Amino acid sequence: MTEEYDTRLSEQKQQYKCGEEIHDLPNIFHYWSNKYLRPKIESVFGVSAVIDFYARPFCELFSTGQNELKFVSVGSGDCGQEIGICEYMLNQGLKNFGFLCLEVNEHLISRAREKIRKASIERWIQIRYFDVNRDRFDFPVDGFMAHHSLHHILELERLFGMMDDCLQPHGKFLTQDMIGRNGHMRWPETLNFVNAYWDVIDPSKKLNHQLKVTHDEFVNFDCSQEGFEGVRAQDVLPLLISHFSFLAFMATGGLIEIFVDRGYGPNYSSDNLQDTEFIDSIADLNDRLIALGLIKPTMLFAEMGKKGVLKGAKLYKGLRPEFCVREA
Repeated sequence: MTEEYDTRLSEQKQQYKCGEEIHDLPNIFHYWSNKYLRPKIESVFGVSAVIDFYARPFCELFSTGQNELKFVSVGSGDCGQEIGICEYMLNQGLKNFGFLCLEVNEHLISRAREKIRKASIERWIQIRYFDVNRDRFDFPVDGFMAHHSLHHILELERLFGMMDDCLQPHGKFLTQDMIGRNGHMRWPETLNFVNAYWDVIDPSKKLNHQLKVTHDEFVNFDCSQEGFEGVRAQDVLPLLISHFSFLAFMATGGLIEIFVDRGYGPNYSSDNLQDTEFIDSIADLNDRLIALGLIKPTMLFAEMGKKGVLKGAKLYKGLRPEFCVREA
């Protein structure tokens, strides 16, 4: 790895050390996600909570008769989700498992260890330093998860190759992640729709609350210029298709997140009828454009297994993984 990689890695760590709360989303995001995202997830996966999305499929693996199941989380952060999954399993009376969390940020590892200690579940869950672009794992794994970490990874082929080698024949790989253009930029066809809205919305809606600046013209910002944010987001789905089989799949987004995420989302209120009607119109258009193949989704929800093992994936309105790939 090069000096540039070390610089990017340092930048990535610093972003999280500064205390950015990854769950601090504006209320308009929750309005959209509850009305438009949740029903899609429920229809395909039969769950609505993030913990259940991972925990239920993992719990199904206990019926395979293995002595002790091994679960691995790639890019676990402070282990907030992983601790919840462990507690879910323990509450179901399932104790014959071990959960290994892999994380590259020492600050988040320290926070995770404290959370694990407070939850008194050290027997079942551990976290260790692991750079997926440099380090290797080589042991049988029953279940992998990657919660919004894949779009940060440079060596995706290397990672998926290791996962494929280690995943048991009955094993599962679950992920929620971003699959849009690298750096979370908009593809040209999606950008055309964003710009059309930008031409007509009120100037007060153009304030970017993260950057503290008003953008009279929409800025198609490349987030991968610093750290690894979205560094290979557009490669995630094609590589998943080539390495794994899908049991359940749903993808969405592309246009809507510009107006509901942390940057411009705070300009809209879920208590304002005019705002919610505006968001409704964009959400509906987003879904129609994806169905027609005119834009490609940016958000992925998937349950997978080893290539060729799982067949007949459960899909949202027949939307296949291959259809959701946007050729660069």
